[in-house]
Amino acid sequence: MRDLHAHTTFCDGKNTPEEMVLAAIEKGLTTFGLVIHSFAPFDTEVNPKQENVWAFQREMQTLKEKFRGKINLLCGIEQDVETPDQTKGFDYVIAGVHYLKVGGTYYPVDHTAAKVRQAIKEGFHGDPLAFAEAYFSRLSDSVIETGADVLAHPDLLLKFNEVDPIFDTSHPRYQKAMLSAVEKLLKTGVSFEVNVGAITRGYRTTPYPEPQMLNYLKKMGAPLVLGSDAHSINGIANGFSQWEELLK
Repeated sequence: MRDLHAHTTFCDGKNTPEEMVLAAIEKGLTTFGLVIHSFAPFDTEVNPKQENVWAFQREMQTLKEKFRGKINLLCGIEQDVETPDQTKGFDYVIAGVHYLKVGGTYYPVDHTAAKVRQAIKEGFHGDPLAFAEAYFSRLSDSVIETGADVLAHPDLLLKFNEVDPIFDTSHPRYQKAMLSAVEKLLKTGVSFEVNVGAITRGYRTTPYPEPQMLNYLKKMGAPLVLGSDAHSINGIANGFSQWEELLK
């Protein structure tokens, strides 16, 4: 079993890299990927400092040597499409869209439902579908711009939609934007992540992407990979035995 998406105290995780590795070994993982968010100079509250990115690489190199033969340990970066390229020296790259830039303002996609609604009001003239169209437009470019191997949580904008419906995913404009992005992304050969992190943290009852997008990806034969998006030891490979059946 493998899990290629987990975070540590070097960004917004709650456990150190070594604590995460030990937990992964205990859970029987054969391959484990720890990642760090890319440095965002416009949002230092949530994202790591620039020096943390390079310190994380050094720490992971130490842990690779320490646990050699016990687990295949990989060092990755979750590179946001709106942040400076920091992918050099990592084993793999996960692409993500956590912000939408309107003019000179960066609006977060997944911080809180209140911030999403504020972004829609201020940056998109109160039109949630315009927000969705902008999100999928950036998503469609994210893999080419970051050189990513994996596309993280493809419909992250729906993080709060189960408890606070913001986006009408059945609307023709939403459908058109989503499918257009998927069609473009399929041509890159990127692996699409089936991400269970929001389930672990109580925001959703199903993984990203939502069933309609996931079923379309399966129909088109897209490469799929499970990711826990764990931010603590408890989240590592959480529910994988259940969700692996969904990928078949």
